[in-house]
Amino acid sequence: MTDFDATEVRRLRTAEQLSIREIQARTGLGRNRVQQLLRGVPAPERTRRPNAKDDLRAEAPRR
Repeated sequence: MTDFDATEVRRLRTAEQLSIREIQARTGLGRNRVQQLLRGVPAPERTRRPNAKDDLRAEAPRR
């Protein structure tokens, strides 16, 4: 793995907003390696899963 590869993985995540699975398909790298290279890079909003309790917490009375 070269620095170019790490840079390309980060570019795919930030510029093209790809998920880890999509990056794996394009690069041929394994999931763990992609996750390692993306450590500290936030996930694109479209790939984040909502928390099932977010709505309940918003409606809950504040104590």
